[in-house]
Amino acid sequence: MPNNYNHTHTHTHPSRIPHTMPTTSETRIETLENRVLAQELKLNNLEKALEDMMARVALLESSADKEELEFQEEVSAIADVSSKPNLIVTPLNKNPNSKSALDYSEQKEREKRNEQLMWDDTPTNKGKMGDYFGFVTNGKKVVFHKITGIYPVNDRLPSWSSNVGQTTRQVLYLSGIIRTMEWTEWIHLGGSKQVQGTINIKKDKDKIIGGI
Repeated sequence: MPNNYNHTHTHTHPSRIPHTMPTTSETRIETLENRVLAQELKLNNLEKALEDMMARVALLESSADKEELEFQEEVSAIADVSSKPNLIVTPLNKNPNSKSALDYSEQKEREKRNEQLMWDDTPTNKGKMGDYFGFVTNGKKVVFHKITGIYPVNDRLPSWSSNVGQTTRQVLYLSGIIRTMEWTEWIHLGGSKQVQGTINIKKDKDKIIGGI
């Protein structure tokens, strides 16, 4: 039987298969995608750097807060100490002809004339407004006043000029008597058994002031 059906075989050589070349749009998209990836990488690096920076800032702030707290605590402690009154005392010689006894008699006469009661400060001028000041008669009593004013050395009384070694002491203005403490109580509260010279008391000061 005649074969009238012709088989036509078309063979295409592989090298002749056309390659699909990227279009201009595809190239642009790929370039943009690469740029986006690069930007995302930079952003991630920036975020990491920012996190590190914030961590360092937090650490510094924490350190600064601690230092500030410590500083404020120191200031508060200093303020607390400075706000507490001093307790200054001076002994009165039992000999009525002694310089301290004569000066004290002069002050009592001034007080009778409604003149200002005053005395000189410690050698280092520690007195301040509101402090307590006591005239001590050793073995007998302590008479307490409050310091109401602080004045310079040129306000010292003329009668004090003979007080050798005391010319650099500022002048303390004193209130009237606020308390006379018997010697037994003074000793009980921790007062010195023998006061010598005008001094700013440290030992048992708060206990003594509490008893005034």
